[in-house]
Parts: sequence; structure tokens; C-alpha cells
Amino acid sequence: MNASEIQLTNLLPVWMQDDTTAAGLAYAVEKQLKAVAAEISLVGVYARIPTMGESLLDELAWGLNIPEYRGDYELDVKRRLVQTAIQTHRLRGTKAAVEKVVTEIFGDGWVEEWFEYDGDAYKFKIHTSNIGAVDADAAAFDHAVENTKNLRSVLEEIVIEASGQLVLYAAAVMRVQESIYIN
Repeated sequence: MNASEIQLTNLLPVWMQDDTTAAGLAYAVEKQLKAVAAEISLVGVYARIPTMGESLLDELAWGLNIPEYRGDYELDVKRRLVQTAIQTHRLRGTKAAVEKVVTEIFGDGWVEEWFEYDGDAYKFKIHTSNIGAVDADAAAFDHAVENTKNLRSVLEEIVIEASGQLVLYAAAVMRVQESIYIN
């Protein structure tokens, strides 16, 4: 038996079917049961996000109103944004939300607020090691940050922190000169 099709009034004993109180109670419980059954089917949507197709993710992102979502993102980025949309909406306007979105889209990053580096009030810097944040993805990066930060804050700069190994050769020349003066 499907929970969305159940009719509790038909399950009442014959002697209770004429009782309006019992019939009303069965109707109210039936209505709530159907509402819960409809909500349970929505849980399946979130469970299917890791295997969901791109067009369905785009529709779901539109329905969830995810402003930092873009259609040209990679499939795994889209999945991360949709999967964490409710949590991001709850945090929107905070440092944690900006860090979350930057990490989801660009792989890593953290926010340094103005009072942490003695800057101008309400300004902040984003530190990341993803060099794509200033290349082709610069517009996407700016769009994501602008739609996640609070309105008064201003992004001062993006700091790219790159590390790697470098072979460095150094040479030096030493010249010794002696001067002799004759009187």
C-alpha cells in the first residue's frame, strides 16, 4: 500500500464510520500522512545529486535560487553547489559563506578581514592557491563572491599563494685589488 494513496476513513471499523469525530480525526491524520509522504519523496532528490545529470542540476539550482551557480561550471562544481545550497543560504552574508563558496568553486581559499591585517574598514582579502581565480574564471570568481558576501563589505584583493620547487643557481665573482702609492 502506498502512503500517498491511503484512506484512513475506509480502515475505520463499521461502528466508527458513522461517528463524525472519528471520521474527522481519520481525515486529519490522513492529510498529514500524505504531506509527510510527499516530503519523503523530496529526500530522494538530494540522495541522487551525486549521479544527477547536468540539465537536472541546472533546474534544481534555479529552483533553489543559487546566485553563485553558473551553467558553465564543471559538473562536480555544480553538484557541490547544489548539494550545499541550503547551508550556504543559511550562512549567506558571512565570512564562512564566502570561504565555503570559494572553496567549492575553486578548490581552496580563505578570507582575511580588514581588522586581521589592519586594512580599511569592511574590506577583505581572499587568499587562494588557484591561479584560475584571476584568469579565465575571474568573472565567475567575482560573481560568486559578490552574491555571497554581505552588502557593505568590499573585496580589496585576491592573493594568489603559489608554491613549488625552484632550482636556483648562484655565482659570485670576487676581485681583490691592491693599490700601492709611491711618494
